Amino acid sequence: MFKNINNNQFFTLPVLDNRLHVIGEVDFEINIITSFKGVTLEVGGDLETYWKSTAVSASQTTSLAPPRTPRRPGHVGSVQASPVYTSSNGGPAQTLTISSLQGNYIYIVVQVTRDFHPVVYFDWLLPGIGFDLGIANITLTQYEDLAKSLGRDVNVKEGERVDWAKMLPNKMVSLERLLRILPPDINVLLDLAYPSESTLELYNLHRLDLNNFVDSVLRTIFDASDLQDTQFMRRKISFASFSADVCSALNWKQPNYPVFFGTICGDEEARLPTPTALGSGKDDKRAASVGAAVEFSKANNLLGVFVDAHLLVSQPGETLCDRY
Repeated sequence: MFKNINNNQFFTLPVLDNRLHVIGEVDFEINIITSFKGVTLEVGGDLETYWKSTAVSASQTTSLAPPRTPRRPGHVGSVQASPVYTSSNGGPAQTLTISSLQGNYIYIVVQVTRDFHPVVYFDWLLPGIGFDLGIANITLTQYEDLAKSLGRDVNVKEGERVDWAKMLPNKMVSLERLLRILPPDINVLLDLAYPSESTLELYNLHRLDLNNFVDSVLRTIFDASDLQDTQFMRRKISFASFSADVCSALNWKQPNYPVFFGTICGDEEARLPTPTALGSGKDDKRAASVGAAVEFSKANNLLGVFVDAHLLVSQPGETLCDRY
């Protein structure tokens, strides 16, 4: 029964009593997350987890991340999967709630091409081609050729001052190239756009395997970390997605970067940052409310939840009880 199964495949099994009489049914969905291959997770590794490398005490504040130390190829940091703070006075350990993820971040939507190259693109359908194609329908070479033909490729001269937050939504560039040309003091929040079943049908899109999709992004991030000059401060990188499956995969595959779950809270009229936000979490019960999003995030050890602020303002009594 469980051979050759696919992610998000639904099953219904009978519930039997002690006399093997059917007394009900249970529905469930299987989602397989494989380990991230290509790097070695090592205790005390060179690239620390985000809460070890950037944590600050309540009495200390700093806008600078620690100096970046060289990393051996193929190795990442500690495999400890939960941020825990141990008191300096020998007291009991407690969950770490102070993290120096503070700072300004640029918001970047990431999708993955057919040949597994992450690219920056803020919508589901490609522009200027006269028919409906998504990022997963084309290769990186085709994507870059299209960007050049539309004048949407990124050409930044060394030392040129750029408002990256305003420029990127109208540009088409690979994530690998962006991380090379982006100044190391600019922090990034990567929103991984992965279409839901209803979005696939609506736009007639192709969707990559979940594990291949996430692995390609992680591989690009870790490779970019290898290429960065050790004299620079480490760039702060955080992950987010409006797809619950992507958030689960991101958090269970690596311990080095924090993961946030974006939710529309069942409100399709919510003020969302991009069209891909609604298309990633649409019809998912885990994103149907703040309470459901918090429950899912706790179960998967995510760092937090992104919600539209007007929900907190309009119904504070109902939403504040779901904090964690």
